[in-house]
Amino acid sequence: MIEGSAAEVHVGHESDSRRPELIAKGESAARLGTVKYQEFWVALSAEEKQVIGAVEKRRMYDMSLAVDNARTCRCRSTGG
Repeated sequence: MIEGSAAEVHVGHESDSRRPELIAKGESAARLGTVKYQEFWVALSAEEKQVIGAVEKRRMYDMSLAVDNARTCRCRSTGG
């Protein structure tokens, strides 16, 4: 993959040593729902967003949506 190419931005900078930690922090935020994940993403620098890449961004966003959906379903089923 060519450094700085569109493909690299799509998948992220896989060789960047910060990537695993950034993804772990994103996953932790995503487990708290979309609001916390959005706060995490907005706080990142443009460079950090490129290190993560669009594929991981979408995966973590989908994870945050699943958390929100699970909460909504639980509230409906328990009346709370």
